[in-house]
Amino acid sequence: MNKKFIAKPDTWFDAGTECELLVDCRPELSIGIFKGIRTSQGVPELHSVGEKYVDEEDCSFDEFEEIDG
Repeated sequence: MNKKFIAKPDTWFDAGTECELLVDCRPELSIGIFKGIRTSQGVPELHSVGEKYVDEEDCSFDEFEEIDG
C-alpha cells in the first residue's frame, strides 16, 4: 500500500501539501529525500520571496503526516 506524505506546519515544504518520497533511508536513518512545493523565503534561495516552486530536500519523517493511500 502506498503512503501519502503531507507536510506539517513549520517544516521545509508548504504545510498541508502532499510530498513525494524519492529515497527512503530507513531503517539506518530516520530521513528520506522528498519532493514537494515550497514557498521561497528569499536569500539564499534562487527564487523571489513568496514564489512557490518544486524542491527536493532531505527531511525527517517527523515533518510529515503519513496517510495510507
